[in-house]
Amino acid sequence: MAQFWQPFQGVLNHSELLLQLSKALATIGEILPRTDLNAALYPTDRMKEALSRLYAYIIKFFQQAVEWYKLSTTSRAVSSIFKPFELSFKDTCDKVNESSRMVDDIANAAVKAEIRDLHITVNNMHIKFNEMEIKFTELMQIAISVSFPRGGEGYRWAIA
Repeated sequence: MAQFWQPFQGVLNHSELLLQLSKALATIGEILPRTDLNAALYPTDRMKEALSRLYAYIIKFFQQAVEWYKLSTTSRAVSSIFKPFELSFKDTCDKVNESSRMVDDIANAAVKAEIRDLHITVNNMHIKFNEMEIKFTELMQIAISVSFPRGGEGYRWAIA
């Protein structure tokens, strides 16, 4: 009875492997635009290293997929029984996802640093504004006392 189901098991493994390969390709397609944006916004040495690692794993995945697709139909069916997705591609896909998360983590850390820098800049500008406001008030008081030395009587006269 087990021999009867073995060909069907191969078909199931083959279709599962194709499904997982399709999902992996879709994931890579989603990763790349986000990665390009992060690379453009934060071209640091750490980002470049993380991107290099990510691209290396993506290339490795494509090499593995091409080698699998180069097999004959029968060989692909047989290999999907003895080397299902979990044994042949999962490790590389996991490395792609892990590397992608590292790129995102580096970008997120850079965003936090930028926000902190902006916060410091805004606080410094606020302090300077307050200092300028105090100086402006002092200058206005000096200008009023020079223009109207008798407590503002000249001001009342100028209005009348």
